[in-house]
Amino acid sequence: MATTRHIPRSGVAVAVLLVAMAGALGISILGPTPAQQDPSGFSGLLRAVHYDYEPVGSPEELRTLADIVVLGRIVDVTQGRTIHGIGSHATLVVDVEEVLAGNPALVVDDLVYVEFVESARATLADFRSRLPEGRLVLFLDDRTGIESSGPAGRPAETPVFAPFVQGVVLEAGQGYIGGSEDIAPMGPDWTRARTFDEFVARLRS
Repeated sequence: MATTRHIPRSGVAVAVLLVAMAGALGISILGPTPAQQDPSGFSGLLRAVHYDYEPVGSPEELRTLADIVVLGRIVDVTQGRTIHGIGSHATLVVDVEEVLAGNPALVVDDLVYVEFVESARATLADFRSRLPEGRLVLFLDDRTGIESSGPAGRPAETPVFAPFVQGVVLEAGQGYIGGSEDIAPMGPDWTRARTFDEFVARLRS
């Protein structure tokens, strides 16, 4: 029987290996395309792990906890580091279109490097084959100082981040879906924006 490992109260998505229930998909505020509903898509990979965390009531509240919040697009994925007690990671390279909150100096050459836990159902090859084409919002925690081994998946002296569990929001048509977790159960403050652009605009205010 799979077990769950507790992660910090902040809910950073770094822990974890428990296979999620099949078909655990996000719900778009405005209907996603069939490909975006596919459980083998990108959000399905993120949900191949289970997170033990304390949910945050609104995007605005999560914004205050993050070191940086960015709007961007994933442009590449590389083999990331291995963290003791957690496992190996895939490092996603995100081209930042806008810093919505936090320290812009954490963005290097318009890029941020974001690590996700790999598992039997979310391998590096899986990530490479299922990268979303649309934009996403990432609420990020700076994890550069964590002791690790193996390839860094990023240039030397460049920060590396992990997303908060609620901190991956994917564009889905005009609407949006949660990445690591379904947005709908997060509460009305997470779902009241009608479109992805409205969701982004809230984080600018």
